[in-house]
Amino acid sequence: MTVLNPRLLREQCAVPDGIGAALRAGMLIVLGFRSFAHGRGRSILCGAAGLMTSETVNQMATHGRGLVSITIDIETAFRLGLRRMGGSARDLPSKPEYLVSIEASACAGSGISASDRALTLRAAGALEAHQDDLVVPGHIMPLLVRGALPPTPTLPEIAHSIVAGNTPFVVAAWCDVLDDEGEIASLDASARLADALAIPLVVPDENMAWLMGKASFPQPGVRRHAGRIDCFHLD
Repeated sequence: MTVLNPRLLREQCAVPDGIGAALRAGMLIVLGFRSFAHGRGRSILCGAAGLMTSETVNQMATHGRGLVSITIDIETAFRLGLRRMGGSARDLPSKPEYLVSIEASACAGSGISASDRALTLRAAGALEAHQDDLVVPGHIMPLLVRGALPPTPTLPEIAHSIVAGNTPFVVAAWCDVLDDEGEIASLDASARLADALAIPLVVPDENMAWLMGKASFPQPGVRRHAGRIDCFHLD
């Protein structure tokens, strides 16, 4: 498990080389917060949308279980001709702002299969993506993100910054990690999932005061976590 220095994350989208290499290879990572639900935590599965395959979408659907979505900035949304979803909370910055759902125009199936959704993710995430590459409505939900990371970013906002800062792509694919009851899975459960899938687990910060700029930034150290996971920890 990797615990990131939030100052470097905000300023440089900095992650260890191994995490960036995994994303550039088309792998998913588990991105989680401990500071949620009184320390129970929460997490998402995420990766570069332009590199998604049927296999990675299957991992999202089978192990993440949340709605498969993308993050998209205003410039990209404008280039793709995407509009706000009716009733979206555009004037409430604390609320997520979803755009109309999308499908790849090249999709010949129902749009719901793993291969169809992977095609849509790649179409939306391609560097040369154009509005003719997509149709609406569809089965992928774009979440609008705005500029630099805010003082208290959400997990999708952090995923967007990590993908944009460590791969050639600017669109992140993501879904929530849910438990067997369809509720938000704990960070501990997500750590076990990352271990089972042999993918990186990244925890941006286990102390929200650092993200809020209310404490100094400690120097990284290393410790051993349960589950045979090496943890780069901010001691």
